[in-house]
Amino acid sequence: MDQHLDSIVSTQNALLLMQKFDSLGISELAVTDKYQRIIAHYSRDLDTVARIYQKNKTDPPIGRDLPPISGIISLPSTDPVVVVVCPIYLLKERMKLVGEN
Repeated sequence: MDQHLDSIVSTQNALLLMQKFDSLGISELAVTDKYQRIIAHYSRDLDTVARIYQKNKTDPPIGRDLPPISGIISLPSTDPVVVVVCPIYLLKERMKLVGEN
């Protein structure tokens, strides 16, 4: 489990992996510490998204096949939304499960 968490690619995938390990119910896994590492990674993800937004908000990158105005109006890729929103939903599910126990 530690090997997988050491090479976290996305917070969402790490949370899904932790849910699988958490469902095993093995107390020796120390999942609370692992969740803290994932939340620290999520914080770095949020900082990265904020930095990219600040850099591109006045002069956003425009696709090669789009006219200038349409390119500015078009929505950016959904990647920032996935980085920000999906882990929050997964953590909410986790908190609901902890509250039931």
